[in-house]
Amino acid sequence: MAPYMSVFKSDENPNIPSVYIVLKTHPTSYEIYTPLLYGSVIGDWTQSKDTLYLYPKYDVQNRGDGLKFRVVSQENPTMLTITHKLLVKQDELLDVTNYDSIFKDMSMPYSKIDSTVYRRVTSP
Repeated sequence: MAPYMSVFKSDENPNIPSVYIVLKTHPTSYEIYTPLLYGSVIGDWTQSKDTLYLYPKYDVQNRGDGLKFRVVSQENPTMLTITHKLLVKQDELLDVTNYDSIFKDMSMPYSKIDSTVYRRVTSP
C-alpha cells in the first residue's frame, strides 16, 4: 500500500458525517475517525492479496475534559472495535466485515444489508 499515508472517506449518506480511514505504512497502523461519535479507533493492519484486515487496539473518545483512551476488548465488540475486513479495489475500500456477531437479534443479517465504500481522498 503506497504512499506512506492514505486517507479514505465514506460517502454513503449526505445527511451523516463521513467516516475516515487513515492507513499508515511505516509502521502499519490505522485510525478510523468517526466525527458523529467524537472518537476514533486506532490499531494495526495487514494485507493479504486484495484484502485488508484492521485489528483494533484502542478506542479513543473526545470528551469535554480531554481524550480518553481505552484498550479494545473483543468481549463486548462494537461496529468499530471488531476486526474489519476490507477489499481493495483500485482507489476504493469495500467493507466486507461480518457484523452478525454484533447484531445477533436482527432477523436479517447486518452483513447482508449494506457494504460501506470508502474512496481515497489523498493522491498516491
